[in-house]
Amino acid sequence: QVDNTWNGTVISPSYSRLYYITGGFASITLINGKTITLEPLRWYLLPSGCSFSFECKEQMEHIYFHLKISSLDEADLLRNCPSPISLDDPSLNPEFLTDYLDVSDTLSCMYVHQFIERVLFSLLSKNKIHLETRDFSPCVKRAIKYINRNLTLNLSNEDVLKEALVSKSTLTKRFREEMGMSLHEYLFDKIMFEAEQLLRQNELSIGEISEKFKFYDQFYFSRCFKARFGLSPTEYRKTNII
Repeated sequence: QVDNTWNGTVISPSYSRLYYITGGFASITLINGKTITLEPLRWYLLPSGCSFSFECKEQMEHIYFHLKISSLDEADLLRNCPSPISLDDPSLNPEFLTDYLDVSDTLSCMYVHQFIERVLFSLLSKNKIHLETRDFSPCVKRAIKYINRNLTLNLSNEDVLKEALVSKSTLTKRFREEMGMSLHEYLFDKIMFEAEQLLRQNELSIGEISEKFKFYDQFYFSRCFKARFGLSPTEYRKTNII
């Protein structure tokens, strides 16, 4: 349940959000200025990469899930959604799930996952959204896997090249063609995503997270994080991010 203190901004999130509104009203506003009212008894999918601000003027009750359907590069396939989408389907009322959400046994988890998959299928099919996976060349696959296993700022292109088993020019060209970004941009994006997850878990200090990814110092990490998400690590950890 949220009230009129529920407000803030989400900048280019790395994962998608799925909401079912059980009562009350709230709203989200996209960067293009479009406002979407979150209405009772409807599902809403806010895809990764979609920046928005959120606000509740009175109160709202909702059930929510953070999602990521990953391809090889661990990017969220739901990013293919051009904007938030919604669904009104009485057969997919999730309120009965509350008895399962705090239970950790395998069958309960499988039951929740199965239900969410049904919701996603209905959302995507009724809004005619197609999730397309990408095919990567062997050298790009090797580079991606190596980067994902060695996420630190001091990882050099030379280290990645040794693992990719191709020339620098070949890897550079194919990586940009297939990923739409450079090796360094991909590395930095992955580090920012992992740092965001660690901040949400609230187990490591900001200094420990900075050290984990080999930033020069905590202040440089904070500047990089704010440039990426619009909030400093401290603000991000304290704010009421939905």
